[in-house]
Amino acid sequence: MPNRNTKPEPSVALVKAAFLQQFKLAMENNDVAVEPYFRKLRLPLVETYDSEAYLPEKPFWQLINQVAIAEMIPDLGMQVAQVKPWHQVESIQKLINTSQSLRALLDTFCEIVSGQSSITCFNTRVEDSLCWFEYHGQPLISNDIQMELYRVTSMIEFVRLAAGKNWRPLKVRLMMDRNRVVEKNSILDDCELLFSQARTAIAFPAGLLDATIT
Repeated sequence: MPNRNTKPEPSVALVKAAFLQQFKLAMENNDVAVEPYFRKLRLPLVETYDSEAYLPEKPFWQLINQVAIAEMIPDLGMQVAQVKPWHQVESIQKLINTSQSLRALLDTFCEIVSGQSSITCFNTRVEDSLCWFEYHGQPLISNDIQMELYRVTSMIEFVRLAAGKNWRPLKVRLMMDRNRVVEKNSILDDCELLFSQARTAIAFPAGLLDATIT
């Protein structure tokens, strides 16, 4: 395991161990035994990890998709993102907790996220009165459904800190092909879904950037 706070090399897909807690909690909420899956994928049990250490990221992707299929939990990606949203993950929380507006929150997150995952990049851009919150990256596994659902839900949860707990984006861009699992997901009701896109992104009115974080 890499040393604590060792900066990831750009060519190696690593992620902060703090994110393991999300997966553990979502699995336990579905009465899924955590230990067999973690051991199979050589992930440390939550009780033994250093949350600031870096772990290989690919097993996280394998875990969420394997559990979703084997345990028949089609919305697992959404559940993982909601049980402990990004703003509550220890390695992120301490870096964004001074953000008072949605603009400041997203700007800070986009700046610090490369220290959370070595292959992850986010940005925001305004186009025709809409702000796009975008993820740039390539899937680590094929047929990446659950991790994309996880990313989109996590992005929505960030905006909900300013827009309210029931807010939904106007448009959602997804890198995956059209998929019934995604189309039937409640968090994406009434959203315009665009599949087979170059990047994952959600759109909201640009004026919301100045909303206060609650």
